[in-house]
Amino acid sequence: MKRVKLLFAAVSLVLVLVVTYWEFGQLASPGSLHPSHAGVRELRGRSRCTACHGDESVSMTNACLACHDLISGQLSGGFGLHGNVRPAIAQACQLCHAEHTHGELALVTDNSFKIAGVKEPKRYGHRDIDGYTLEGAHDTLDCKQCHMLAEAKTIRPGNKRFLGLSQDCIACHDDQHDGSFGLDCASCHGQASPFDQVAAFKHTDRFALAGGHDGVSCKDCHEQGTDYAIADLHKDPPKNIRTCTDCHSTPHSDQLINAVAKARGTTRRRTCVACHDVSHESFLSPKSQMPDELHAATGFSLDPPHHEQTCQQCHEEIGLRVRLADGPDLPARFAELFPKRSPDDCRACHEDHHAGQFDAGDTKGLCLACHERLQFKPSTFGVDRHAQTPFALTGLHEQTECAKCHESVDEVQRFAGVSTDCTTCHEDTHAGQFDPGPTLGRCDECHDTRGFAPTRFGQAMHGKTKFPLTGGHLAVGCRDCHVDPDEGSARRFVSTSMDCAGCHEDVHDGVFDGPDKPLVVAGRRGCARCHVAEGFDRVNWTDDTHGRWTGYALQGAHARAACTDCHAPQRRPDGGQLTFDKAPRECTACHSEPHAGQFRVDEVSDCARCHTETKTFAESIFDHQTQSRFELDKTHSALKCSACHKSYDTPEGVGVIRYKPLGVRCQDCHGFTSYQDRGG
Repeated sequence: MKRVKLLFAAVSLVLVLVVTYWEFGQLASPGSLHPSHAGVRELRGRSRCTACHGDESVSMTNACLACHDLISGQLSGGFGLHGNVRPAIAQACQLCHAEHTHGELALVTDNSFKIAGVKEPKRYGHRDIDGYTLEGAHDTLDCKQCHMLAEAKTIRPGNKRFLGLSQDCIACHDDQHDGSFGLDCASCHGQASPFDQVAAFKHTDRFALAGGHDGVSCKDCHEQGTDYAIADLHKDPPKNIRTCTDCHSTPHSDQLINAVAKARGTTRRRTCVACHDVSHESFLSPKSQMPDELHAATGFSLDPPHHEQTCQQCHEEIGLRVRLADGPDLPARFAELFPKRSPDDCRACHEDHHAGQFDAGDTKGLCLACHERLQFKPSTFGVDRHAQTPFALTGLHEQTECAKCHESVDEVQRFAGVSTDCTTCHEDTHAGQFDPGPTLGRCDECHDTRGFAPTRFGQAMHGKTKFPLTGGHLAVGCRDCHVDPDEGSARRFVSTSMDCAGCHEDVHDGVFDGPDKPLVVAGRRGCARCHVAEGFDRVNWTDDTHGRWTGYALQGAHARAACTDCHAPQRRPDGGQLTFDKAPRECTACHSEPHAGQFRVDEVSDCARCHTETKTFAESIFDHQTQSRFELDKTHSALKCSACHKSYDTPEGVGVIRYKPLGVRCQDCHGFTSYQDRGG
């Protein structure tokens, strides 16, 4: 039974193989080729199947790629639609491209794209293919404008539906440059703008097109037939970039250009960029700005405070002017707009606040003669400079503010022509007393600038007046004699009384002004008849004078005695000054009486009987022979007075020499030693 089964299986296999071979032999092809393939002679007939399907040595994929070399390049290069599908699909062409359908199915369908990974076949285009993007006007073109066989049902051998076209511009457009710029037209023209705009062109970084250069036509700078023609520059780029002066004329002076070149360490041709940037659309301000450090090249350094000024503050309408046209007179026209100014000529910009007062003289209107270059205040016109004027500043004037003497008249502070008279600034406190006379009202005759007080009018100058200062007057303050007659009035100097009574009170209450008294004594009047300027206590009296005024001539010790020795000082009842009491004539009014009244006559002691003013008290003029009861003989004359005139004590305990009464008998002196011894 087992053998039967094996035999049956073997017979069945043979029958299947026979039938299959017979069936295959009856068919010339599984179906007609697509018209595009059918037109290829090498693919016609059954014997040509291996051209597409391959054989034992060539796979079907490689057989397809043998004809479709552009697709082979995509697969090997990994680009394009085929280069980006999954490898399993890329190696099975039949998965996407259906053949042998008698042309009823297209070789490429929406399903082909979906199998390849494209979800929306209708939207697939250049933007999905790396390196083949379309821009600008190209992006709006219909596919068949470039791919003319895009919609053809059948294409002839050798033609391509999409692949095989070149994206070089000259493939579609004429080359206006005749190949002088190569084939990469898009590097200059791009695809989004018209050709004449050269939108994608990037000018060399060595000369950036910015500001005023931006938007300028190429032909304006690169004219045909010049050294800067575009084609020539492309073939042989210049080593040196053009400078501003190669295209633009300059209105600046050689002096300025040379100074800027030196300051920047560059050549004259490259100085423009110091102030004019290529990004500026205009050479004029405010686009153009000269750096402060280069302004010095004009001869005017922008040192403080000028560094804070804007250009418009010195150059009016600088930002409102139109471009100056080129021409041979350009420098002259430019100089009118920017006149060269000296940094010493302040008045070229600044108003003369002195209204021309200093135009004449050594300053000649030069502000820097009195002001700092960098600031008007404070002025440099100080004490030293003022000394060169007719009015040198000394003393307190050195500290006085200028405005105190230089007042404003019609809003202009006056300096020139200001009076140097003291009364111009200072009130005449003397109310014109000194206007006449030798001083002619000149304050500096008596005062100096150190201050009105103390005055320079001293002893020497007072000596030239009718009242020279001597003695005690030297120490007297001026205002002690020169008083204010009324409150608020001027102190009187001129016409001040020279009489002593004008300043001094008469402590004698007019005693010496009686009709019986002399008006003039030794040429002196008033108090000076007796007193001297050295002091009231120094009376200018002689012995004779005392006798003339009082009838009592001073002699001897009296002539040497001080007035107060005889005239006791007395305070006046009103509490005023001291005066002198009337001196008594009796000696005992001033001198003590040592004789205890022994010589009184009618209660009066007449000292003059024994004493004189010209001798001392010890030098008595007493004559014992004539003025006593006892004449002295030869023996008694030789004795000392004390031999007979002994001292005794009074009841008050005062020692007194006994002169009288004394006995004149011998026993009065020689018989006993004292009166007590007499026994009664």
